[in-house]
Amino acid sequence: MVWFFDRAAESLRLETRFDNDTREFVGVVRYPNGQGLERRFRSGEEFRNWLQAFEAALAGERCAAGRSSCPTDGRTRLPIDRR
Repeated sequence: MVWFFDRAAESLRLETRFDNDTREFVGVVRYPNGQGLERRFRSGEEFRNWLQAFEAALAGERCAAGRSSCPTDGRTRLPIDRR
C-alpha cells in the first residue's frame, strides 16, 4: 500500500509491505528532498505502533494524509500476524 502525505507543494510517500522472504513488515518513506528511509519489523504490533507514531509526527508538521494507492500486481497479500 502506498500513502501520500501533502503539505503545501511537498508530498511525502510512505509504502507499506510485507517481505515474504524475511517475514518482516516493511515501511519505506520517500521524502520530498529525495532522501529515503526503510524500517523493518518482526511483528505487526511493532509495525502498527511505528506507523501510528509516524502519522502523529506528520500531523504535528501539518502534513495531511492524501491519497493512497494499492498495487494490483498481487504483492498486497498480508499474512496474519502470528504472535
